[in-house]
Amino acid sequence: MGFKEKWQHAFALAPEVAPEADALPDILEKFAITVVKRRMETPAILFLEMVKPLNFLGSQLVFAAVPIAGVFTSADELSQVAKALEHRGVIAALVTRIEELSIRRQ
Repeated sequence: MGFKEKWQHAFALAPEVAPEADALPDILEKFAITVVKRRMETPAILFLEMVKPLNFLGSQLVFAAVPIAGVFTSADELSQVAKALEHRGVIAALVTRIEELSIRRQ
């Protein structure tokens, strides 16, 4: 095996595998329902699309904020969000779920 074959996939990213929109954690499902209930679908989707490349970094920030933010909300819910954000496709699934709920509401 040559040098090129050894290093061909050295920096390759795993493919973005979006979980099914029905398989979102409960906390993200609640978020999607709240966004649609408040009619904030467009700003939420724009924001989620902007931060999609940073979802893993965001998950690490949530893990770091658990001790502080745990005072204001449940630490278990924050951990659920952080674990969900570690997966690359969860933001795409969340956007899909918001769109589905928005269409049902109309």
